[in-house]
Amino acid sequence: MPWLSASWKMRHDSATSGPEALAKLYRECGAGDPYDLVILDMQMPDMDGVDVARAIKSDPKLSATRLVVLTSLAYHADESDFRRIGISAYLTKPVKQSDLLDAMAIVLGGEVMGASREATPKRKATRRLKILLAEDNPVNQQVASRILERRGHAVIVAGDGRSALAALEGAHGFDAVLMDVQMPEMDGLEATRAIRERERGAGGGRVPIIAMTAHAMEGDRERCLAAGMDGYISKPVEADDLVRTVERAAGAFDASRAAARLGGDENLLRELLELFLADAPRMVSEVRDAIDAKDAEALRRAAHALKGSVANFGAGGAVDAARRLETMGAAGNLADARAALSELEQALDAFKEEASKGRTS
Repeated sequence: MPWLSASWKMRHDSATSGPEALAKLYRECGAGDPYDLVILDMQMPDMDGVDVARAIKSDPKLSATRLVVLTSLAYHADESDFRRIGISAYLTKPVKQSDLLDAMAIVLGGEVMGASREATPKRKATRRLKILLAEDNPVNQQVASRILERRGHAVIVAGDGRSALAALEGAHGFDAVLMDVQMPEMDGLEATRAIRERERGAGGGRVPIIAMTAHAMEGDRERCLAAGMDGYISKPVEADDLVRTVERAAGAFDASRAAARLGGDENLLRELLELFLADAPRMVSEVRDAIDAKDAEALRRAAHALKGSVANFGAGGAVDAARRLETMGAAGNLADARAALSELEQALDAFKEEASKGRTS
């Protein structure tokens, strides 16, 4: 794993067997410079990963060392057995760099290679969201779930794209989906396309889907959006970035963040909210009239104006719905405009409810 020193700026060493690893652990401990973490392969000659882990945890000189085990797909990991031995996390090979970084960040207490996990916002969300997390890696599941649950949201986990599709078929009423791009059985892009196709056939609402990916290559964001996703977040995730992205996609309103955009002037925020809420019915009516008249240019103008107004409050769901209508008007394609208008009205209703709570809290 050359990136440990080249990219992550860590001192590290390697061993080709369990006995060699133990010898190095004792040597460095005796020199007063013990290892903080050991990454163990499950299958090694002489001693396997569990044997080495037991040897480390049974010796008081070494027992403080954190342990991460790498297993193969053929090995059925028993998480409870690992926990009893003292293994903090396990990953299935082949291991992604981002997954290993996440595991190390959790095991070592939150900061690796400067990739700090920002403290989750202390304030609970005004609106409790129900979020579907589609992610196959148990460490990443734990990271994202804990961040969102501490914010006050409910998280249901699906281990792959097919499981995510099945979960969305039920009457769960998810406010947003976090979708890992690379998963077995059905990847995130394929799952998203299937979700959008199902929504078009049902003629119902459109659940916001946010891509989670370790890739940062040119074109990745565009591919995610082209598949029907509404947002994009890179792994390893930062707590504040994850919360902000999910709540924005779900249309959640955070009064403190909205006030921060206005230099912390809460009185100004209240005034602007009153103005917007009073004028919103007129703006929605202009959008509806343009759709009824099949006037694409009028739709573009009306949706653009509404988008600009609601964007002042960070109401991502309403902003995104208005943007879709604006795009339809600009393209002259109003085939799905009524469905998009329904989404806009739902997003605005949710925003109004949360804005009212924010003003009275």
